[in-house]
Amino acid sequence: MVDQHIPRRRNEPAQVWVRVDALSCGLTEVSRGVAERFIAFAREKVDSPPANESVNLYVGGQLVTTIEQSHLDDPDAWQGCPAGEGGYAARTCPFSAVEPIRELRSHQGPLRITAATPDLPCGPVQLIPREPTSRGHVAITAGSSCADSFAITLSINADGDADGDGDGEIVAVNVAWSEP
Repeated sequence: MVDQHIPRRRNEPAQVWVRVDALSCGLTEVSRGVAERFIAFAREKVDSPPANESVNLYVGGQLVTTIEQSHLDDPDAWQGCPAGEGGYAARTCPFSAVEPIRELRSHQGPLRITAATPDLPCGPVQLIPREPTSRGHVAITAGSSCADSFAITLSINADGDADGDGDGEIVAVNVAWSEP
């Protein structure tokens, strides 16, 4: 378990700490940083996510929408519903990439950050297609049962990010839930 400081992406100073379990096998400093900044965005600790270009949003491995650059800072834009489905994993739409993380503020267990393919207790995680600009994936997972386990997989462009600062940018995100 690690306490990690997450700086703001703007000029305003801020101190944000997030408690996570970091599973380090294959996890780079860049991918871990992207995941930690996304957690801070989901928990409204920073104003914007680690993304500067449009982001494809998948639910259960199915593309549901593209979040345009002008809407990236709006947490409500990070949700969608599989076409014609009305639901997924015995849950109803919409599915948010930020809400599960935000709701875990009082969660007893930690969020886990891993470079490995996420493993959910009741069903496989449907992987998203590799985005043309993607250089890797990092997953944020939580839960331990079929009823509460989820994985938010971030596809990142770690070595040629849009703003040139070298800290990686999200190009796609997949929301996956265990099926109760």
